[in-house]
Amino acid sequence: MSLGMRARRRAAPNQREEAMERIDVILARSPLRRREPSPSYNLFQREDKPDLYCAVPEDRAVPTFLRGENWTFVGRITEASALPGFRGDQARSGVRLNGFHLFMAFRSGVTAAGRSSVPELCAA
Repeated sequence: MSLGMRARRRAAPNQREEAMERIDVILARSPLRRREPSPSYNLFQREDKPDLYCAVPEDRAVPTFLRGENWTFVGRITEASALPGFRGDQARSGVRLNGFHLFMAFRSGVTAAGRSSVPELCAA
């Protein structure tokens, strides 16, 4: 067997490994990934700062600071029925790091009795 043949045979496993690495990269970036369903969040509003909200996923424990007298439970939201200022990508990051997501939602509606204390939910 010639030296050139031996060199090619030794190089072949490395080429296969490189090809497998490329395949792994392609599979990891596949756009056909299954999308996870949008989580539902329990929504709390700060009483002295009515534009400040805290969203906590329904399957997570409510943080102790929300149980105090300054926060009020105002309902549930999803990304599809979120307040202005709520962004799902930021909420997921905040929850991953802290277990909750704080955000500002500016009021969008005025009721017949005056300004609403809770912004209207907007469908996305």
